[in-house]
Amino acid sequence: DEDEDKDKDDEVKHATMEIFHVTRWTYIYALCAALNSVNLGYDLGVSTNVGPMLLEDFDISQTQLEWFLGSLNFWSIGGALISPFVSDYYGRRATLRT
Repeated sequence: DEDEDKDKDDEVKHATMEIFHVTRWTYIYALCAALNSVNLGYDLGVSTNVGPMLLEDFDISQTQLEWFLGSLNFWSIGGALISPFVSDYYGRRATLRT
């Protein structure tokens, strides 16, 4: 009985490993997702440093500056909320290719 249970566990583990085979494209997509996060961080950093210049050059209020700087996070949240539906409709592969 113990040998049969062990064989079944080995079969399940083997089948699971086949289902989640990591391909070259998986690494490429993961790299793109990581680079997207780096890009967002860079954009936030640049926008924050540009803030005082925007106040001065464009004669905007502090509230308008806060809205501008917060807009990147706002659109990121929107994209995160919409992405599951887009992914379900078009499929993961087609969504990542665009």
